[in-house]
Amino acid sequence: IRLPPDQEQSFLRDVQSDAKALSNALVQVQAERAEAFEPEDRDSIFQAIRDTVGFDALNCAVKDQLRAWYIETASVLAVREAERGGDVLPLYNLANALSLLGEHERALFYLREVAQELRDAGRESAQTLVCMANVHSNQGHFDEAGQLLVRALALEVAEHGDSSLPASLVHNSLASVYAHQDRLELALQHATQALTIRRALLGEQHVDTAASFAAVALVYKNLERYEEALQHYSQALTIQQAMLGDSHPDTAATHNNTAVVLFHQGRYAAALVHYNRALAAKRAALGDTHPSTGLTHNNIGEVYRHLEQYDQALQHYMLALDTQRDNHLQTARIMGNIGLTQAALGRAADARPMLQRAVEVWTQAVGPTHSTTLYYQEALDRV
Repeated sequence: IRLPPDQEQSFLRDVQSDAKALSNALVQVQAERAEAFEPEDRDSIFQAIRDTVGFDALNCAVKDQLRAWYIETASVLAVREAERGGDVLPLYNLANALSLLGEHERALFYLREVAQELRDAGRESAQTLVCMANVHSNQGHFDEAGQLLVRALALEVAEHGDSSLPASLVHNSLASVYAHQDRLELALQHATQALTIRRALLGEQHVDTAASFAAVALVYKNLERYEEALQHYSQALTIQQAMLGDSHPDTAATHNNTAVVLFHQGRYAAALVHYNRALAAKRAALGDTHPSTGLTHNNIGEVYRHLEQYDQALQHYMLALDTQRDNHLQTARIMGNIGLTQAALGRAADARPMLQRAVEVWTQAVGPTHSTTLYYQEALDRV
């Protein structure tokens, strides 16, 4: 794919103005809505697709190719623009887009460049710190993420006050980090603060308000207050479906997280409904190889494992494992789940190395007393 010079600038402006522009563009890829160069050929082409790979597989293949092209093209254009204008903003916006597409190491590379240039100029950017923290959090590096966010919150409060929208963004991110660290009361405090700010300043029907409903729901889930979690996820989902549509990654994430709560309640059939909606949306928006798509495969595997349908569980776990690149904590979770499934099938020799690796990575990331570390350690001791 080659872009004329005028379209290159338009493409770059889209990426610079909205970090989600690339992922949103992938949502629009639907071969079944395409037109043929010769209109009379359309029916025969469509029938050939149905008789062979099918539209779902074709759409996923196209999205995977476009995703790779988007990443490379956006990177080249942003670097060129930054060098030409002597401004770090194109690199910051590029890093945001890369992070949303699951390219965490590449995002960190550009964010470190941005942070260094700002330090050289005697400045520190709360936005850059938040973006770096979110990438670290997505990789499971919660200590690093928390330290960056505490610094970012201090900067935002000093400049804008504690009831500002910029502060709400940091509160939301801190809530997620603390929830993953099992510091749940602190997580609930930050999530509730972010939701209060956004409802007051943005109103109920806003995507950022939906994100805060989801953040509060995550903490309630971890506190095992499942009905309160479902209530908040339902409010988030209602907003996202109205504002973003069913195929958007944010909507998919809320379906996924709703399913997690239902799973913990033992409502496996209802959980599968939401997981499958999340998987369809993520495949439509992100393609088959995106790490987020893989995590939903992992979650579907969890349901099948608890239903003792181990072959189907392993199938989804392996699809999940194939999507993970630099996200070591999530990779370890999937390996641990594969180990649990192999153990249930009586395959101790296959189970042990998977569980051992899960314990090692989780211990390094969050410590030996974290609930997930202990869960895999106890499973390893039983094998």
